[in-house]
Amino acid sequence: YQPQENGQTRTIIAKRGEFTPVPKEDKIKLKLMDGTFDEPNLEDKEAYSRKLNFKTYFMTLDVSQKEDELDKKPQGMTLKELKKEIDEFDKHFMDTTRFRTEYHRKIAWSFSGLFFVLLGFPIAVINNNREKSANIVLAIFCGVLYYLISLGCQALSIEHIADPAFIMWVPNMLALLVAIILNYKCVS
Repeated sequence: YQPQENGQTRTIIAKRGEFTPVPKEDKIKLKLMDGTFDEPNLEDKEAYSRKLNFKTYFMTLDVSQKEDELDKKPQGMTLKELKKEIDEFDKHFMDTTRFRTEYHRKIAWSFSGLFFVLLGFPIAVINNNREKSANIVLAIFCGVLYYLISLGCQALSIEHIADPAFIMWVPNMLALLVAIILNYKCVS
């Protein structure tokens, strides 16, 4: 769509095109090939005042007019951005549960690798068969179970059933508890 000065909007359809940045300017040159453009008739909305076919059509897009930043989902934010959103929402007395849940989930998942290592050693020792496939199946099972528990905890947090600062650490606490029990069995 290309807005015109007279209020009409030109509709452009092309089979293919190329984008080329304009050096040292915030512009993009658009080369459209094998297409048509239509300009509607403002008096009769069903009829087109002009419909033209083209082999090559050039447009220059000005990208210097920066729009407000696109809103990110909490999953795509960094910890710093999440903290900023939490503080901003708190100022306006708005619900920050989704941001706080994601903040604590990111931190908890960062430590999950440590707990998988603590789990992996006793599982490999207890299952001392020379079957590698059994260890792989157990590792996949532990990973899937951790993920499902984490999703459940995330849902509990978002539904305001539990505090995100606590509930998002439950999968890690369970993994640590199982690792301690299994390590104790290996030693004794």
